[in-house]
Amino acid sequence: FPSHDTALKTPGHTPLDTCFFREASRTLYIGDLLILNRGKLIRPYPIYEPSNYVLSLKKILELRPKKLLMAHGGIYDVTEKFPQQIETICKFTSQTPRTHHFLFKIFLKRFFKI
Repeated sequence: FPSHDTALKTPGHTPLDTCFFREASRTLYIGDLLILNRGKLIRPYPIYEPSNYVLSLKKILELRPKKLLMAHGGIYDVTEKFPQQIETICKFTSQTPRTHHFLFKIFLKRFFKI
């Protein structure tokens, strides 16, 4: 990545997630940290490390980006509602990892009534 970009560790969705911030344009590449669905920012699936995910969201909030470059959703122009959106996502992020393995265990318990 260019020398004028800053790499940030942002684990949570996966343990090795990384974001890249370009200070001059206040543009942040967030990969899969957030997903744009029907114009709304949502959590990705799975969330392997919920507590780290929340910390990563708070970290990107502190950068005050103007644009988010997303792996899924294209370019998102940040508005004044962004801090509230992030706080809402943090508030409703379960502290239990939401992974395929976790959901499969729930399915098995319900199916076999154990």
